[in-house]
Amino acid sequence: MRFEAVKVSSGWSVHDVIFDLPAEAGGRLLTGLSRDEAEKAAAAANREMLRWRPAPKGSDNRVLSG
Repeated sequence: MRFEAVKVSSGWSVHDVIFDLPAEAGGRLLTGLSRDEAEKAAAAANREMLRWRPAPKGSDNRVLSG
């Protein structure tokens, strides 16, 4: 996963493992959080990334109805 909760000196942070930086949301760095807040924020960020993952090349990503 791209985002993970990590323990830092100021509490907990959400870390972007691709860019090796603290993650941000709404212009706010996700640092100084409780462990629970960081874990929930990391999970939400990872879910959001999955929503925007492009379909594999050549795949048929049309929605089929019954």
